[in-house]
Amino acid sequence: MNIKIPVTLFLSLFSFSILAQDSLIVNPVTKTISRGTQPGFSITVSHSSERNFIRDWRQMLKKSKAEEFKKGGEFHFRVWIPEISKDTVWIYNLIDVANRNLVFYGFISTNDSIFTGTGEIASGLQRYMRNFAVDQFREDVRSQMEDEKKKLKNLEDDLEDLNKQNDSWNKNIKKNNRKIDQLRDDIATLSKEEELKGDAIFTQKQLIATYISESEQKKIEEKKLKSLMNDKKKMQSKIESLHKKTDNLDEDNKQFDRNMDMNKDNRIPDQKRIIQKQKDKIISIQEQLTRIH
Repeated sequence: MNIKIPVTLFLSLFSFSILAQDSLIVNPVTKTISRGTQPGFSITVSHSSERNFIRDWRQMLKKSKAEEFKKGGEFHFRVWIPEISKDTVWIYNLIDVANRNLVFYGFISTNDSIFTGTGEIASGLQRYMRNFAVDQFREDVRSQMEDEKKKLKNLEDDLEDLNKQNDSWNKNIKKNNRKIDQLRDDIATLSKEEELKGDAIFTQKQLIATYISESEQKKIEEKKLKSLMNDKKKMQSKIESLHKKTDNLDEDNKQFDRNMDMNKDNRIPDQKRIIQKQKDKIISIQEQLTRIH
């Protein structure tokens, strides 16, 4: 008797992490175990951890006080499970792993020598293996759901960071504009002072020109002229420095504007699209849980 549980799984958002499980099928098989070639059952599942799968299976049987024996890669148990049989049975298990597919085998006997693939206890083992596989599948889906929710949170945090970047750049632009306004005021003030200093230099030169011969007073006036010219040169240098600062701030603002445009026109829309896809993926995973029976 075949028992089929449809449980279509989801595709990964970026195609590099795929957990594919089209169905859970309990199939009759004949396979060689430590007790010879025997009839039994197999289920092929997509499972990321062989160790976790067999660990959980053993823990479930041990809740029924199972005696466990292990020989190589084979596990077998002497256990009484009311869902399977009214009497104690022997259950043998093997696991094969290929890529991300795990094949779980089960064999059952009432006396540890004659195994059966039909009848009441065989059907009980089928149901038991199926229910376990479905529970494992649910656990995998829930785990995947938590992982995808964490990814969503990270994506939303990245989006928030992009918005914060724009806010920060916008604040920097406003701050720079205030500095630029102050610098321009300083430039205007210094330019007027430079103009007055230029007038004073012109007047001083005219005064010195009135001296026909060298004299002590002429030397004093020449020193005054030199001082005026030095002051004017310092003013010009300071004005030039202020212009350079203004230009640098203007260039910074242009870069901030380019960065903001890149965020608004490209990065933020792209991030929102990725977030929506991630939300759709989580909804798809949630639907898998609601469809599993």
